[in-house]
Amino acid sequence: MILRRLHAQGLRNLAPLELSFPPGVSLIYGPNGSGKTSLLEAIYTLATGRSFRSNRLASVLNYSAGALTLFGEVVHDSGRVSRLGVTRQASGAGVLKVDGERVSSNRPLAEALPVLLIHPESMNLIMGSPEQRRRFLDWGVFHVEQPFGSIATTFRRTLEHRNAALRMGSRDLESWTRQFAVVADQVHEAREQYVERLRLPLQTALEQLQGVGGVALRYQPGWDRRRTLREALAEQLELDRQSGFTRSGPQRAELRFDIEGRKASESLSRGQQKVLACALLLAQNALLKQSRGSGAVVLVDDLAAELDEAHRQRLASALMDQRGQVLMTAVEPELVLKGLSFADEIALFHVEQGEITPT
Repeated sequence: MILRRLHAQGLRNLAPLELSFPPGVSLIYGPNGSGKTSLLEAIYTLATGRSFRSNRLASVLNYSAGALTLFGEVVHDSGRVSRLGVTRQASGAGVLKVDGERVSSNRPLAEALPVLLIHPESMNLIMGSPEQRRRFLDWGVFHVEQPFGSIATTFRRTLEHRNAALRMGSRDLESWTRQFAVVADQVHEAREQYVERLRLPLQTALEQLQGVGGVALRYQPGWDRRRTLREALAEQLELDRQSGFTRSGPQRAELRFDIEGRKASESLSRGQQKVLACALLLAQNALLKQSRGSGAVVLVDDLAAELDEAHRQRLASALMDQRGQVLMTAVEPELVLKGLSFADEIALFHVEQGEITPT
């Protein structure tokens, strides 16, 4: 699967663009502030309906533009073409489309164009909150287990209803508790199976990148494993009523990365944490390719700033080995291309003041 064509207009400092991307690795280079990251942001927004740089999509609009318009063509391994569109007005109103039809959520976009992002904030996988690691897990499960999207939606809705029933003292609390326990078990089971499948690809990725070893994945479901979720909910019912929210369940789950019994965030250097974060994303992409026959489009922002030369080369080589589409940015292309045996296979795009030109 590749993103074959991208049209973007009205996004930050980018001039209106129409680009075609080849399979394999592309390197987008240019000075700081020229628009390199904005190009990756355009692709990410097309694939997810949201930006990775702002919580408000309206804030990515060019100040002189009345609307943001994104369009892309995705060619699947079967030869089928998906056409994706995202528009957003300055007022906040927006439309998502797949193959010319409006869609009510970003799920069809994500299904058609899975993207993985490696950027400075990827370290939050190690240092950040449990919620960020749950998002990492759920992205993987969503793309590997197709029914998971609807299961996750049902879970969030059921959790909201149970919390509302707790706050209001509703007679429906027992019914919502039963429904919550059923769908929560489904979320937990899907996540736990995914973590088991991720172990071997992670070990392989760590061996490719080098510098970090002995990492143990530990999935904690969000309640004491010595009892069932139903038992935990029953034991904590009064506490839940007092607080107005559900204390046990997948919404409290945690994915830990341990080294000799200690959290990776406590025992690894900052550089090693970057390597581990990259290895996790490589492993996730490898598992996606193993499950679906095709990996994600991988977006790598400012590779040279995040890793030393040896790890840059190893990461680039590992991405090349996955034989998927990769778009990387750099200020100085020589820092990325140096020492790569496949440097002449990388397509180059130059960015200057928002204008992007294949070279």
